[in-house]
Amino acid sequence: MKIREYIAPLLWFLLTNVGLCLLLSINLLLFGLNGSLAGRGLGLPEIWLMVLSVSALGAVGLILGSKIILRFYLGARVVNDAMSTKLQQLKMIVAHQANLAGIKTPVLAIYNSQEMNAFAIGTGRQNSTLVVSQSLLDALTLDELSAVVGHEMTHIANGDMLTLSLMQGAVNMYVHFPARLLGMGLDGLFFRQRNFGPIYKMISLFLQLSLGGIASLLVIWFSRQREFRADAGGAILAGYPEMLAALRSLQAGNRCEPAIYPFAIFGLNSYFQDSGFWRLFTSHPSLTERIRALNKSR
Repeated sequence: MKIREYIAPLLWFLLTNVGLCLLLSINLLLFGLNGSLAGRGLGLPEIWLMVLSVSALGAVGLILGSKIILRFYLGARVVNDAMSTKLQQLKMIVAHQANLAGIKTPVLAIYNSQEMNAFAIGTGRQNSTLVVSQSLLDALTLDELSAVVGHEMTHIANGDMLTLSLMQGAVNMYVHFPARLLGMGLDGLFFRQRNFGPIYKMISLFLQLSLGGIASLLVIWFSRQREFRADAGGAILAGYPEMLAALRSLQAGNRCEPAIYPFAIFGLNSYFQDSGFWRLFTSHPSLTERIRALNKSR
């Protein structure tokens, strides 16, 4: 990756940490802990340095651990010559569109899941992996899959993977890991649900506002905007009718809990509710909104 490709991701990472530092500083002041910490040699500069260090650790962990998670958590397997004809055709589409986008051909992998989803991971144009669920492969036509590939190629070409890895890795350490642990525990205790129960949503919202606040909203805003850009890029690479057809097929598909939780924000489709007040805290625009935006961009 060329040096200039790092500039934008690092700037977004720093902005995310500024948000985390501001919220942490405000919380310390509100609870009167700043004086006590300062007496122990922990002033705001030291606390901010700690935030940046932990954020960097989370971001690096997300980037370096992504392929391990793919293999052991999702059971994803790299597409080889012995696999089905449709997979071989998809592999050729990936190679063709990578050439059009001016990037190195990503490794293509597939994982078994009921969800219809796809995502790309890696550090940039020269090092990426495109992952597709078996359900998406089965449900979409080759033309629609071509649009999905174009969508993901746009993410890779725009450097979205590295930017989101840096931003999300920082927020995960302070917001999403605590929210998921508390939410899963209390949901299971009171409602026996996972991820979508009311207790989980309330805890997640509380932590986003009190701990993540500005940083979480910044990540969500960036993620939502990149989806619109990727849809437009997919339409350019594969065709507007194909991109619209792919989005409509996703809209008609069965809704289920994402199997790709560690990469949910990277996915083609988040499956989380996007209506009313909750839309401010979802990483993806609704498919209806994306279809409408794509129609306007033609």
